[in-house]
Amino acid sequence: MQIQFVNNVSVGICAPPHLLSRALAERQYDLVEEEEEEEEEEEEEEEEEEEEEEEEEEEEEEEEEEEEEEGV
Repeated sequence: MQIQFVNNVSVGICAPPHLLSRALAERQYDLVEEEEEEEEEEEEEEEEEEEEEEEEEEEEEEEEEEEEEEGV
């Protein structure tokens, strides 16, 4: 690989096409992996939130039942 310079400023990287396409493919693969990991994390967070909401609802129902029993 070679780096091209114009007026001492890097303007690009020259490399054989097979190396560039390989690097691009690896980068795309990395991006896909990152997206999948982010999606998994979001799903886990949503599941945790749903579980917490269910627990809160169950607790509220239990409290209501206890209040009804005490009132009777």
